Amino acid sequence: MRLESVPNYYASYALCGKWEEYGNKRSFLLYATRLAGGDCRFGFALGYNAGANADWYTMSSLNLQAGRWYHVGFTYQDSNKSYRLRVWGNRGQSPIMLLTGNRGQSRMAVP
Repeated sequence: MRLESVPNYYASYALCGKWEEYGNKRSFLLYATRLAGGDCRFGFALGYNAGANADWYTMSSLNLQAGRWYHVGFTYQDSNKSYRLRVWGNRGQSPIMLLTGNRGQSRMAVP
């Protein structure tokens, strides 16, 4: 994906996902957000509790830039609740950002 612009301070852009804020239909959302210090980051949200709630995660070290291509891959393994978000830059041999973790006992919602 290539951002034509980055969000204003304290704002976010929804980039892609299966997400409806109202009606308990939250499953997955990839977003770009601008933090208080001015940096712009990728983040994602995972819905749970049949889509009624969501956990939000923001990458801590990759500052997004307008006009630059980013290649994004996300995987989720329901059996152990693990996730992995990878971001590659223009030349992309190895990820420029990797975020991994585990959601504990919550199951991802797929409404």
